[in-house]
Amino acid sequence: MKHGWLAYVALGISTIACALAGLSLATKASAPASVSAADPHAAQLLALANEVAALRGELQRIAATEGNAPLEPAPQRTATEPTASPELLARLASLEASMAALARAQEPQPVAVRPASVQPEPSEARLTALDFGRSEAERLAALGKLRDMTIDGRDARSREVVLAMLDLAERSPNEKTRDDVYRQLHGVKDDALRDAMLRSLAGDPSAKVRRRAAEDIDTFLPDPMVEAALRRAAETDADANVRAMALSTLSGGR
Repeated sequence: MKHGWLAYVALGISTIACALAGLSLATKASAPASVSAADPHAAQLLALANEVAALRGELQRIAATEGNAPLEPAPQRTATEPTASPELLARLASLEASMAALARAQEPQPVAVRPASVQPEPSEARLTALDFGRSEAERLAALGKLRDMTIDGRDARSREVVLAMLDLAERSPNEKTRDDVYRQLHGVKDDALRDAMLRSLAGDPSAKVRRRAAEDIDTFLPDPMVEAALRRAAETDADANVRAMALSTLSGGR
């Protein structure tokens, strides 16, 4: 057939045109008109459709020039039929690639789901803090976790935890343990903590612990007993740092 290659090219272009039309219809059917107008793929679809129409017009012109032979679809090409020009084939391949890319873009994209952040379990930290069989380091680490937790909207450092940790501080010969207990219980308004800090401020052998008590007992101001203890420490403590901290806390300038 003289125009077999033209028919083959025309059939390919018609297929692309149909596919583009289907994509356009699918896009319009899946969104309201106002959304379709803003679809970033709509302009691309229109441009491809225009190029397909232009190619078809060119093929019609060539067919008419060569003898007005009808462009009938050729179901099968033979080895003797001439091939289409490289330029047309390249353009068809480009159109097919663009169409495939648009089709992929129209597919729904999977939504990445971030795993929920895992929060520490308060009950586990609480049990560790209350376990007298655990080491001081383990219990202090558990208290550190409870410091940043709440249970039913309340501070996870419950009275039971406070009493257990105060017992640890008062029994421990390690000044770092005593200092860390008071530091991590800061902000808890419990009379047992206030009384323990008053005792430490007045008589702990470590200046470091006395200074900590003078600093973190501010939670209980303006309690008269606390004010009196701070004035006494500011005037009589043997360590200058303790005296300075007691005066600073008493004046409200931690």
